[in-house]
Amino acid sequence: MVHNVPVTDAARPGALTSVPAEMLQVGADLDLQRVLQSVTDTGTRLSGARFGAFFYNAVDTDGEMYRLHVVSGAEAASFAKMPSPRITELFEPTFSGEHTVRVDDLVEGPYRGHMPRGHLPVRSYLATPVIGRDGTVIGSLLFGHQEPGMFDERTEEIVGAVAAQAAIAVENAQLFEQEQAARRDAEDAREQLRRHVAELTEASLTLQRSLLPADLPDVPGVTTAVRYLPAVAHAEVGGDWYDVIATGETAVTLAIGDVQGHNMQAAAEMGRLRTTLRAYLAEGHSPAEALARTNKLTTSDSEALLATCCLISVDLRSGEGVIVRAGHPLPMLHRADGTVVELGALEDSPLGLFPDETWKEERIRLCHGDRIVLYTDGLVDLRGTDMAERIWDLATVVEGVARLTPEEAADEILRNLGRRDEDDVALVVCDITPLDHLVTVDAPEKVRLARSLTADQLEIWSLPELAPPVMLVVTELVTNTLQHGGGVADLVLRRTGSGVRIEVTDSDLDGPALVAADPDAEGQRGILLVDAMVREWGVDVHSSGKTVWAELDPR
Repeated sequence: MVHNVPVTDAARPGALTSVPAEMLQVGADLDLQRVLQSVTDTGTRLSGARFGAFFYNAVDTDGEMYRLHVVSGAEAASFAKMPSPRITELFEPTFSGEHTVRVDDLVEGPYRGHMPRGHLPVRSYLATPVIGRDGTVIGSLLFGHQEPGMFDERTEEIVGAVAAQAAIAVENAQLFEQEQAARRDAEDAREQLRRHVAELTEASLTLQRSLLPADLPDVPGVTTAVRYLPAVAHAEVGGDWYDVIATGETAVTLAIGDVQGHNMQAAAEMGRLRTTLRAYLAEGHSPAEALARTNKLTTSDSEALLATCCLISVDLRSGEGVIVRAGHPLPMLHRADGTVVELGALEDSPLGLFPDETWKEERIRLCHGDRIVLYTDGLVDLRGTDMAERIWDLATVVEGVARLTPEEAADEILRNLGRRDEDDVALVVCDITPLDHLVTVDAPEKVRLARSLTADQLEIWSLPELAPPVMLVVTELVTNTLQHGGGVADLVLRRTGSGVRIEVTDSDLDGPALVAADPDAEGQRGILLVDAMVREWGVDVHSSGKTVWAELDPR
């Protein structure tokens, strides 16, 4: 007997009132293959079938539908070489989603011979479609038994409930699989984008580096680290640049600048500006004059140029120098005493506005242990943040990396502040060690710093045996200047063959006199002590003050 049951009740997702408790486990998994197997196993067990199968309507990457089958109650190998069921009157109602088909005995009646050749013996047959929420036929559940009359109305109800639960479980697994596939696709897309940006960034970096100095000059008294980071958002060449230029045997000029724009024109203008400025500085022009000449040349050739620049030129014997800025951020100065300040105060217009523009130089004095940090505004000008706070953060980081080498300090600065989504970043970290000038002492607490720097310099010169007398003389001369010579002492230490020359300069014209000290006086003994310890000493008076000097040799 054949029973055709419309898919309107038990086979629909809503008819779950009579579902056995174990059916609730069918939807507990989100792996599609395990869900299909669980549905087939559960349906086979609950229906009392000898074996069952789930023919699942899969879709390939081209959108073409094909069928996969999962079996239960028999070895999968039993069906391995068996062809898929032909769409006959027995299978068509189920595969099309029309209704459930129950046959008491396939050996008798109109469906004799409808099972595929080689199929396991089947007499009792029960099949129901698995239909999704939107009416799509997800697949078909087929159950069989070698004995006739094994399935009844109650079995149909159970199998219909299995199909309903299967539809929910399969759709959930499909959604999960689609979500996972979408996530993998998104991750692949992100990885491809990351590689693409990395390739563009590396290309930009390579091109940018070709426009920047390949090597930095080896200048005694200067240790420099430079960095350039392109903007990730543009992945193009930009106009940020730096340079370190030896402008004499004992002089150096640090340069940094930023040409407006992120394109080939900005890069070209940057390369030309840097080269032109370097040429004028190498010819011996002052930083301000070199800027003015470069501005006149570039402004006459191109109306598109707009650039900022900062130059710091230092005489590495005396530590004296100048700073000139054309619209550029103030450099940071980390002094040997641990304080961090912005270097310079004067500011003039950027390059490229007026062909006859001139710039002013501001005099500075650098000492042993001073560190200069020059940077472009991409380091501190970050969208959504306050620039003043970022500059304060930079000063804090610069103070925190004081004990690191310039190379290590540059990396640490960029690690803390080097976000570069929108703008390039150029960075110069330079330690200055003037060959002669050690320190400017303007307060009693800095006398200890003067002694410490003196000891360090004698160690560098391999003259540790001179440390006790030299440090004593330094202490006496510097302290005397603080008390009687205007309150500010410039300390200079020079090599003199096998010995050392100490020079302390102040703004007072009156020099110390070698006189017998009053036994009851608290002072007047310092210069006597100096006279007793040194080979020779004296006072040189000049227009702006005097220099007290003393020379010592190893004994």
